[in-house]
Amino acid sequence: MPKTLYESKYNCCGCTACYSVCPVNAIHMVTDDEGFQYPVIDQSVCVNCKKCESVCPLQAGNGYSDTINIYAAKNKQEAVRAGSSSGGVFSLLADYVEAQGGVIYGAAFDKQFVVRHMRAEASREWKKFCVSKYTQSDMGDTFRSVRADLNDGRLVLFSGTPCQVDGLKRYLKGTRAPCDRLVTCDIVCHGTPSPKVWADYLDYLSKRAGCGIGSVSFRDKETLGWHSSTLTITGENGQTLLAETQKDNFYFQLFVCHWILRPSCYRCQYASFHRPGDFTLGDYWGIEKHYAQFDDNKGISLVMVHTEKGRKIWQEIQSGTEFFPVTKEQCTQPNLVSPSQENPDRESFWCWYRKYGLCRIGQRMGYLSANKTEKLLLFLYRVENKLWRLLKK
Repeated sequence: MPKTLYESKYNCCGCTACYSVCPVNAIHMVTDDEGFQYPVIDQSVCVNCKKCESVCPLQAGNGYSDTINIYAAKNKQEAVRAGSSSGGVFSLLADYVEAQGGVIYGAAFDKQFVVRHMRAEASREWKKFCVSKYTQSDMGDTFRSVRADLNDGRLVLFSGTPCQVDGLKRYLKGTRAPCDRLVTCDIVCHGTPSPKVWADYLDYLSKRAGCGIGSVSFRDKETLGWHSSTLTITGENGQTLLAETQKDNFYFQLFVCHWILRPSCYRCQYASFHRPGDFTLGDYWGIEKHYAQFDDNKGISLVMVHTEKGRKIWQEIQSGTEFFPVTKEQCTQPNLVSPSQENPDRESFWCWYRKYGLCRIGQRMGYLSANKTEKLLLFLYRVENKLWRLLKK
């Protein structure tokens, strides 16, 4: 019987394909001390069928073909674009699927602001998928739900990180589910931050304000626009608890400095133009370098079409956008070339985190109130040196 599905945590993206495909329910997703879920096998139940190994996307490798077409695009409806993280193209895909009686799967906050993959059949439900959520989503039984919808003949749109999309496709293939009515959309992904750190950060803000969390917007474009979008968090009473640009915010700095990403993100095999989705959507960062006149600071989508199915759908929905084709050289971003690089102080950070918690770290360095990235860097270097001295003793 297999003891583990991966050699190290760098080899598991937590997509749940193995959990979903197990015919005897011998696999459970268990959260580790960093807040990430990993499959655990109950060997007293396992029948050694090895289906879990056959559907693992990281064991299979990235064998997907290159991109067909690439576009810069923005939704013609200003209200839709204002409520989206970038250019509002996902809404057109969702509208297309909904109009044909289909269902849409995507990530959204639940009532406790935990990010989960959810199922939606109407715009009032799927619009919550249109905004960014910078933490890894809880997949639950989403893969099995997608399969049930496909077996019922429904048109299904699934959006997620590329590893989630790949995991779903390999699971469906492993269960011989009909996939002709499946449309997939992956995102240009920087990496998935820890759900535990996100929960602890919200808990800190809630306790400081003396009230629960009312709303969260990771990419609030209303004040400073798309290029300098703001993390805005309000309380249950409507009071603004936080409104900080990404470069000034504590949680965002932990994210972009790569301390709290899932280990597998540092070895991501999808950081290229070879993608598993029919579509790839992302922010078109750097568009002002080549097409400054198209950039109005309200959000521009990078749209990559990878399959013939995607090309046909794009022909159906492109009239809802202002768009034009671009080249790889004009749209290349760091995470389309290589994975996010692991911070050399990541281990030190997590040692300190396990001992003292996120709030203590923030209080010790004064970052949660001062919002100075340099203080965080200096503090963690000091922590690392102190830990090494203790270990040498």
